[in-house]
Amino acid sequence: MSSKLDQANTQHKPDLKVSFVIPHKGRTELLEETICSIDQLNYQGAYEIIVVSKNQGLVLATATTCKLTVIEAPEEWSISKQRNEGAAKAKGEFIAFIDADVELKPDWIQVMLDNYNQNVSILTSPQIPCINAPATEVVRSALQNLSIQGNPDSLAGSNLFLSKSIFLQTPGFPEHLSTCEDVFFTASAASIKPLMATFKTSHIHLGEDKSLIKLLKKEIWRGQANIASLSGRKIPLSEYPSIIAPLMVVFGTLASLVLIIFGFGSLSLIAILLGISPIVAYSLRLFIKARTKLNFVHTFSFYVFYFFGRALGTIKGAINAIF
Repeated sequence: MSSKLDQANTQHKPDLKVSFVIPHKGRTELLEETICSIDQLNYQGAYEIIVVSKNQGLVLATATTCKLTVIEAPEEWSISKQRNEGAAKAKGEFIAFIDADVELKPDWIQVMLDNYNQNVSILTSPQIPCINAPATEVVRSALQNLSIQGNPDSLAGSNLFLSKSIFLQTPGFPEHLSTCEDVFFTASAASIKPLMATFKTSHIHLGEDKSLIKLLKKEIWRGQANIASLSGRKIPLSEYPSIIAPLMVVFGTLASLVLIIFGFGSLSLIAILLGISPIVAYSLRLFIKARTKLNFVHTFSFYVFYFFGRALGTIKGAINAIF
């Protein structure tokens, strides 16, 4: 990292344990809920909250018991730039990167401090659905938690806890990416020390998609950075199926439609079976391995929209890169 970042992070107060860094754009009410959940943590130590917001003139009604710093971010800043700028201002021994629509369990910070050790680069917690959550959120939470079991190659950026010293050893978040920046960053940290999840605490993603249509739109947006996120890092074998599977679904379905139009019924059936095979395989895997009980129909429906969104986003990202 830059010498300025080194200087900013060495001039911290000894008693300041944790710096919460929150990139923000849009809904202020969710940001205020996030800050409230931080202030309600069962933790007596000193901490600070740094909000890097694209909302110009941001005014927060939330009363906070800690030091709150708001940095105004220009619209052209990527979320990576927001995270990096927040980290540059952080004075804590540890940095907690938190999304602006997350509710932390009251014991979150204490569990993180108790379980973080010299053998870990980044620690995270599982996502749990909110009370009376719709099926889409329940399945998404289960998928998120499956991805962090064992020895993950990367982590989602909703809640990342790491020491300042580890952050300084990484290249930071990739500022050329508009999404998938968390995968890139955590994968780089994994090359230093392993990533780990603790299931002793949890968080709720307040802004999680509540319907399949919103899921589709979100995955189209996320998928646009799929190809760009592959450059500049070693791609683990575990990632390749998630890149190939969405394209199989879309092109298998299209091929089936073309073949049936031209009267090739048998070939059309083979094409559609190949197209939906990733959906069936991923649905069964999540249904069997999830820590919570899932409805298979809901899981299957989730993956239909998930894969189509990812594929369309990947294709759109590739077209934008070419033209």
